[in-house]
Amino acid sequence: MAKFCFFTLIALLFVHLTLSANPPQISPSPDPKLAADSTKTISPSKPTASLAPTPANAPHGSISSSP
Repeated sequence: MAKFCFFTLIALLFVHLTLSANPPQISPSPDPKLAADSTKTISPSKPTASLAPTPANAPHGSISSSP
């Protein structure tokens, strides 16, 4: 019985926090969509920059290891 009450209390708390968090997210929803679009545009540039040095270092390491 105590376990059920504890679980119910946690569930109600979770639901309360979820419902409390949703209204602020619904109001500025158009803004995050625009920010997400901008982020998607920026994101490919960052991984490309990150991937460029990695292959350059990997073959160099392989060449050093081979001889």
